Amino acid sequence: MAMRNTQRCRGVIAVWSILAICLSLAGCPSQPTGVNKPAVRDAGSSGNDETNPCDELLKSLFDVYRIEKFETTFDLGICANRMNDWYRGCGSALGGNKEPALPEGAKKLFSGAQLALMSGEQFRTRDASHVRDCVLFQAIARRVSQSPLRTGETDLDRALATFEHVVSAVQLQPKHSADLPFTAYEIYLLGRGTATDRAWLFVNALRAMRLDAVLLTAADAEDPGLAGESVPFVVGVPMDGQIYLFDPALGIPVPAKSSKPGRIEPATLAQAVADPTVLTQLDVGDRKYPLTSDRLKSPAVLLVGDLGYYSAQSQALQQVFIGDHAVVVSDPMEDVGDIPGLWSRLKKAGQGHWGQEAVRLWKYPQDQIAKSLTLNETQQQIRKGLKLRFMAYLVVVPDPNNPGQFTLAGSKSTRDPALQGMDAKDPEVGGFSRTETRSTSGRQMEGRLSHIAGELPTAIKAYVEVQSNAPTILNIPQNPLKIDMGSGPIDIKLFHFLAIDDAVFWSAMCQLEQGQYGPAASTFDRYLRQAAKLSEWTRQARRMRAVALAAQDKFDEAAATLEKVSEDDPEYAGYQAMIRNWKQ
Repeated sequence: MAMRNTQRCRGVIAVWSILAICLSLAGCPSQPTGVNKPAVRDAGSSGNDETNPCDELLKSLFDVYRIEKFETTFDLGICANRMNDWYRGCGSALGGNKEPALPEGAKKLFSGAQLALMSGEQFRTRDASHVRDCVLFQAIARRVSQSPLRTGETDLDRALATFEHVVSAVQLQPKHSADLPFTAYEIYLLGRGTATDRAWLFVNALRAMRLDAVLLTAADAEDPGLAGESVPFVVGVPMDGQIYLFDPALGIPVPAKSSKPGRIEPATLAQAVADPTVLTQLDVGDRKYPLTSDRLKSPAVLLVGDLGYYSAQSQALQQVFIGDHAVVVSDPMEDVGDIPGLWSRLKKAGQGHWGQEAVRLWKYPQDQIAKSLTLNETQQQIRKGLKLRFMAYLVVVPDPNNPGQFTLAGSKSTRDPALQGMDAKDPEVGGFSRTETRSTSGRQMEGRLSHIAGELPTAIKAYVEVQSNAPTILNIPQNPLKIDMGSGPIDIKLFHFLAIDDAVFWSAMCQLEQGQYGPAASTFDRYLRQAAKLSEWTRQARRMRAVALAAQDKFDEAAATLEKVSEDDPEYAGYQAMIRNWKQ
């Protein structure tokens, strides 16, 4: 089967114009505390029933921060301008400082440039990116609160469920794709990240629940993530007078000796320091667990979070992100009235474990955010390339004038079969539209954003549609099927294959999150049986199949699934701990 170059280019160019928005653009609700909470109309309200300009500005601002818009009309510059318009017209009436009133001990954590970014009355693109990440963190918090996988109502139950969610949502990899810097939102969107990325997401998802967490590493260690993944660390979650330990690199809590069968519960820092076997139980053969009791006796304590959490601007913005639009955009260091700030809370949590001299700001999130906002043209093109799969699916359109030839389109037209052939017979029927045309390009992205927002049935519908229709492209005889849009050749078949690969895996993830454990296990099993060399989720699909089986109390089968994992797997020690727990 042949295809004329002119026809191919004409069809592909039409598709590209439809999909360009998805490529060109990338993109919080928990009840805030520690700030005053006036009603939206209080900020510059005229007090009458007429349309209030402050309300209109806020409505516009909330509208651009809808998750479903993050890959279409969302623009960081526009969002920053919306926030500035609101602040100049309404936000200043809320009062507040032009710079954060940092506690004396906390000031040393920030450079002069960072302090400048946290002060003033101007929102920047970095602040817009910060709020977008907060929307993601709150979506995670909301999904965790509704998840059937959560087995209790305590703060520790919520922390365990949040950790498992992040580990499940982010497949571990040693470094970023193409060595690009990413924001937290981009990491979660792509579903792949490093151990430090998992920690970053975990800590901030807990923050959306108003739970604190820090990174703990050896006192003489460099910053994890910047010095390489070889720097060992754990996440410490203070609650009830204890510091509970989680290991994002292994994908499990550090196991407490008292863990019950079927659930690994986290050990505390006090237990790990007092009993070296709490950590050495994670040794596997000659591979020793990289942290020891001695190294955690006086740990370095790393604060996790973008500068936006501590800035004066965010404290003002927090006062309107309430109610139906509640979002944690501010977590001030300083005390606000009788409400302790982050610095006071961590000082209290660290009693007996660390002093304030051990606390420092984790540089990795700051580095990633700053670099992701200043990509050069080549890096931007690479980042767009990583999102090509989200543009699936395209439609093959036969050329009626040239049998055996076709073009590609980004939309599909369907006719009402009941009215076929009626045009000439009934003028009245002929006056109605019998053809429905809808876009297909970007359908995978629609599904993924619905998935992120927690609209799981809607996401599954999109993923199934991609699985059903994208194979049409793979069946085109021409191989490889490529086009060049000026930034290099694009393999149409490849990104459709990857889209199908993603859609199968993410469908199973949606099933699991809805408590459909049997169907989820079957879908993961189908994925593993049909996996090809290009399949990218085999490691995570195996883990999640085991989790789905364990959720049905099929512990022996769950353990057998993970026993197939090679010792070279970076999470092997974590899998062995899961197997031991399931076999109890």
